[in-house]
Amino acid sequence: MEKKRKSKYTHISLAKKAADHAFSDYIRLRDKYKCITCGKEGDKHNIDAGHYLRRGYTAIKYDERNVSAQCTYCNQWLQGAWDVYNEKMLEKYGQEVVDELMSLRYVECKMSIQDYLEIERKYREKLREFE
Repeated sequence: MEKKRKSKYTHISLAKKAADHAFSDYIRLRDKYKCITCGKEGDKHNIDAGHYLRRGYTAIKYDERNVSAQCTYCNQWLQGAWDVYNEKMLEKYGQEVVDELMSLRYVECKMSIQDYLEIERKYREKLREFE
């Protein structure tokens, strides 16, 4: 009797982690490892994917407009350097997009394993396009 092989993503937490990593890798590469708030350049070890509006807002967690490369100091120690981040967001996208993100933050978004796997696939593909 042959055993059926289980997917490595049998738990939603593993699929979510894979999606987070792919998305984060893409954002940092897209922004050329340069912090949006202070301009510091770095690499994958000292540049984060910093969310303008926190990750807990599931509807915009994977919205590329809501996330930019941000040095660890600004993202973690300065808690996102929100005042500067806000100015940069207005310069980059304008008031209309900032308002849209603000309104989307309270939209409930239930994600399945398949949703997370699709996000991972999408951003791994985008990463390959950079190479």
